Amino acid sequence: MEQETCRNGEQENPHALNVRNLSWQPQALDTPVLSDVSFVMEKGHFYGILGANGSGKTSLLRHLLRLLPSEKAVCLGGTFLEEYRQKELAKILSYVPQSTASEADFTARELVMMGRTPYIGRFEAPKERDVEAVHEAMRLTNCLAFADKSILCLSGGELQRVVTARAVAQETDWIFLDEPVSHLDVKHQVELMEIMGGLCGKKAVTVVAVLHDINLAVRYCDELLMMKEGKLYASGKTEAVVNAKNLRAVYGMDFEEAVTASGRRYLVPAAG
Repeated sequence: MEQETCRNGEQENPHALNVRNLSWQPQALDTPVLSDVSFVMEKGHFYGILGANGSGKTSLLRHLLRLLPSEKAVCLGGTFLEEYRQKELAKILSYVPQSTASEADFTARELVMMGRTPYIGRFEAPKERDVEAVHEAMRLTNCLAFADKSILCLSGGELQRVVTARAVAQETDWIFLDEPVSHLDVKHQVELMEIMGGLCGKKAVTVVAVLHDINLAVRYCDELLMMKEGKLYASGKTEAVVNAKNLRAVYGMDFEEAVTASGRRYLVPAAG
């Protein structure tokens, strides 16, 4: 079946993800979780999604992944998400959720190999290319040391790195992460953000991450979306979007800005 396009006659970047007037209200709620959200994401950027708890960040991400119905409000490369076959979409988009729970006794390497599922035929064994992709993904995410260890025996931070490696091994043009550093110590938080930034710069991968740490977002994301009460409050270049006015509006509190010895901006909540 031929895919339905969503260009609406305008010249559209064939690699862009375009969201037009996305709204969503579950039947159980009296108010919408997302309301009239519109933006465009271009290939090769590191996007951060910021906002207070309940602002709609994760719901937005799930719509971009077709995990929630978007009623043809999300368009990727001129085609509605609904028009992609699942296996085709799995070669374009990969996902690192907030947490992963598994009762199955897989090794870390076996879990990462699951990222190669879109490329391995039914009843086929992994090919040399698949093995290489898994090894490189685990090397990048610093989890080769426990490749043969059961995921049931991994710490929360170790498991998060393995799940991230699975997304990297999938070799997609778009990687979506939902609070990817929440289970990681400071060292591995920085390592993961460096890895994602490197994928953007060297391989033109587009990374979209829901983040709570404003300073990590400022340091690594070149574009930001700020959510407030289910609406897109501000979006654009990080240096333009992150300011006292926007932070106060989104988080309901004042922030103070400092500059580190290396010249980096650093934002902290102002004292009451």
